[in-house]
Amino acid sequence: MTNLNEDDEQIEDTESPWFRQFQHFHHNSMEKVEAIREKLRQNDQRLRSLESQNSETPKKSWNSTVEDADLLIASVATIELIHNANEATYQIPNQLEDVTARFPGLTQEDLAALADADPSSQMGVINLLQGFLGEQISLDLINSGSIPIPEGYTAQFAEATNTPGYDLRMVNGQDSELFAQVKIGADESIIRNHLIRYPDINIIYTNTEVANQLAQDHTMTVIHPGDAFPDPSHAQAVIVDIGITQEQIRNNVSDFVTHSAADHSGHLNDFWKQLPLVSFALIVTKAARDYTFTDDPEREILSKAGRRVRDVFVATELGHGVDLLANTDISAIVGPAYLFTVNAIRIARGNFEKSSELAKASRIYLSGLGTPTTALT
Repeated sequence: MTNLNEDDEQIEDTESPWFRQFQHFHHNSMEKVEAIREKLRQNDQRLRSLESQNSETPKKSWNSTVEDADLLIASVATIELIHNANEATYQIPNQLEDVTARFPGLTQEDLAALADADPSSQMGVINLLQGFLGEQISLDLINSGSIPIPEGYTAQFAEATNTPGYDLRMVNGQDSELFAQVKIGADESIIRNHLIRYPDINIIYTNTEVANQLAQDHTMTVIHPGDAFPDPSHAQAVIVDIGITQEQIRNNVSDFVTHSAADHSGHLNDFWKQLPLVSFALIVTKAARDYTFTDDPEREILSKAGRRVRDVFVATELGHGVDLLANTDISAIVGPAYLFTVNAIRIARGNFEKSSELAKASRIYLSGLGTPTTALT
């Protein structure tokens, strides 16, 4: 009976409130453990997924990033060098060199003063040089056979630049001579006024606009480049179109005055204009970004920035130096060629050093395994 009572007490204990609370607590704890395990499994799957994505798109090495930055800066500098070379290129037309040679008293100081003068003074000198440039162009075109001249004649300038009535003297082998005037202007009135003052000097070379305005005037004969020159004894005035507009002539004169003044002011302005400032700004920006967002030592960041500035500056000045020494205009080729050459050499050297380090590491590893290192050579 005693044993039976003890068993009954044990049964009663399993049905006691304390035991039921313990069972409930145990059940809840197991549910929480399972929930935690499920979350861990989900997190593990996410980590594996991220690792697989990263393995498919590996990050670029730091050396590759540096090489990309160097090539980007070289490309931007190339664009700037080509642009600046085109902006700086100004060739004085041969005719303007000849025009200024006819005025030994006309100096760059005079042209600089005129460029800085008021608009009315500038207009005066442009009008003056426009006329002389028209004379030089006409003479060059006549002697080259591009525009008509009486058959058997050759042309030359008048004895003086202020000879009344004519600018060109035409002669043949029979001691016969003819006289011609050159008129560059905006309308036909310059031709009519000349013929009123000098009716006997009736051969006039003029710009295309004026010649076209007189094409319907039957009291004159208008001819164009490629036409045959009429008989010099022709009673009518002969108007010869030189095939060039007044605007073209005036633009050449205006550019000539402006650039002559700039040359007189020195090369400092040209120096600053020809520097690839956008490339320098890009180099500074890259250095600032590396300093802010990377753990690279300051010395390394400054070293890379200094090297890039040096390369761009050397490319710029190398191109200018070649232009000056060879009297050519190839700075837009020499500068970029230098930039891309030094970058290609630097990349090749870096690849060689990385290959050498890899081979060395492989030898060390294989020697540790007991494999003969001569197999790598």
